[in-house]
Amino acid sequence: PVDLVVLDVRMPRMNGLDVVQAVRQHPVIRQTKVVIVSGEDRDESFLTRSECRISEWFSKPLDPNRLVEYLNRSPK
Repeated sequence: PVDLVVLDVRMPRMNGLDVVQAVRQHPVIRQTKVVIVSGEDRDESFLTRSECRISEWFSKPLDPNRLVEYLNRSPK
C-alpha cells in the first residue's frame, strides 16, 4: 500500500487533477494522503482541496521541515 503521494499540479502526461482522481478511484489507495507541492497559487489553481480531497498544499519552494511537521501531526 501507498502511504503518501506527493505531486505537482503541472506535470507531463497527467496533471495533478488526473492523478488525484485516479488515486481516489483506486480501491486499495483511495484513502492515501495526497500532498501537492506547486509553484501555483492554491487559490487560483484549478485544483482545490475540497473538490479533489487533497490532504495538504505546499507552495514552492518547499520547506522540507513543513512537510515533516505535517506528516508528524497527521493521523497514520
